[in-house]
Amino acid sequence: MEIFEDFFDSKTIKPSFKYVHLILSLFIFDAYSEGLGRYKLEDELLITSGMAKSIFKKLKEKGIIELIGPRKGHKLSQYGKSTLENVKKLISITIGNKDFLDIALGNSFYLARVANALDKFSNGIAQRDAAVKIKDLVDNIKIDIKGNDVLLKIKNIGATCLIYDNKQIKFPEPHSTLKKEGESYISERIIKFLEKNLKLENKDVIIIGGAEANLKDISDNAILNETEEKIARLAALNSALSFFNKD
Repeated sequence: MEIFEDFFDSKTIKPSFKYVHLILSLFIFDAYSEGLGRYKLEDELLITSGMAKSIFKKLKEKGIIELIGPRKGHKLSQYGKSTLENVKKLISITIGNKDFLDIALGNSFYLARVANALDKFSNGIAQRDAAVKIKDLVDNIKIDIKGNDVLLKIKNIGATCLIYDNKQIKFPEPHSTLKKEGESYISERIIKFLEKNLKLENKDVIIIGGAEANLKDISDNAILNETEEKIARLAALNSALSFFNKD
């Protein structure tokens, strides 16, 4: 995690991008292994073109990404790949589904697994607050959709925490969540999804980042869901970074 510390050192103006943008960039470059351009990174991170340009410049200076060739974009260098593998030992992320509507805030979801973090976990307030910080970053930003600048408004954003303790997925105590028959309830479908998609080990913390948004004058549900998932991904990852004081 310390590799990015000097990215924020400046004798003049501090960069506007955040730690979450840098870490998520590694995951995104990994997903686009055949090449990624600055404008696609801007779209994935929901940031301004100036922020995307700054991130590209810093990642290249650090040797984390390298140019594939003209018109093909950049990819992770070997150093970048090893850096991402070190991050994955601490944090992994995966997309959620609508089953999480039962226990988490939002309409679209992303999950983050934080390895061996239970002893650092208190009451989930720090993780919730880290998710809410994402609202300040993306609310009222204009994003490009089919060549048009569209205003993004956040309706709801949050983070719900679960723990994996003694081979059981459960809510931490105390907690506030939806109830079923008077008991805190995690459905079998959710449990099976988590066990299948996250390589859980004892004392892991699971964060469910959720988001509900509005795109001005856009009624396409597929585009809205995709945008909400990007917001939820930022929320989940920033919440995970709170365990390392990087949010």
